[in-house]
Amino acid sequence: MSIEKILLERAEVFTDNSPCVADLAWFAGLFDGEGYIGILPSRKNRYNSYHLVIGINMTHYATIKHIRSVWGFGSVNLIKQAHIGKDGCSRKALWRWCVGPNQSLQVLMICYPYLVTKKEQAIQAISFQFYKQRPRTWGFRKCRPIIENEVEETMAKNLRMIREEVV
Repeated sequence: MSIEKILLERAEVFTDNSPCVADLAWFAGLFDGEGYIGILPSRKNRYNSYHLVIGINMTHYATIKHIRSVWGFGSVNLIKQAHIGKDGCSRKALWRWCVGPNQSLQVLMICYPYLVTKKEQAIQAISFQFYKQRPRTWGFRKCRPIIENEVEETMAKNLRMIREEVV
């Protein structure tokens, strides 16, 4: 079964609150150019686990706010204040819209048909999140198997390699 078929079947779950087709196409184009997909190490727990995150950084605040309103979730943060650079030129403030693992999965699954540049990265990220959401064979408060760390780290490295190929 192809990844496209799986995504289309699973994306039906999210259609109730999904943006319209025009907004999806607009977002996918913006995300292809300005967005990022990352599988990052988690800092909150004692295990060497990873988590999925996606977002868009840009200087146009109104666009970032519009992205937030289109999806209805995600956080909007000021990353850098406006300032004068070392070369004497003024720099605009940098804003970020980002979402965590489950919402990242939702966004990527819904936008997948419209992505071009980040399509391979999206496949890797969706596979990673499906892996994270599978039923666990080890219980709560038990040691996390080393293989878990190795699989997540490998998936994170694969995403970085795909990202470097695009550039």
